Amino acid sequence: MNTLHDIIHGEKASENSLLYMASVQTPRGQHICGGALVREDFVVTAAHCRGDSGGPLVCDGATAGVVSFSGRRCGDPRTPDVYTRISSFREWITTVINNS
Repeated sequence: MNTLHDIIHGEKASENSLLYMASVQTPRGQHICGGALVREDFVVTAAHCRGDSGGPLVCDGATAGVVSFSGRRCGDPRTPDVYTRISSFREWITTVINNS
């Protein structure tokens, strides 16, 4: 299974259909990691971008977490997926956004 190209239990989204999602890319357009838009010029990701790390965990259309790390195989129920709850950092996120 190629975790960079496979979609597990989901559907490929149309471009511009998920306006709160962002793709962080190289200058040549290669996707590095995902993130969640919190403002037009701010993307929330984990401090690292490898595989799914840094991508948003979305629940009912709202960003609830950021992928910290995943198991060796995407979608494998025997390996954990670990997320950071962003509500714990809401005050810091708001301060950074407001001070820019």
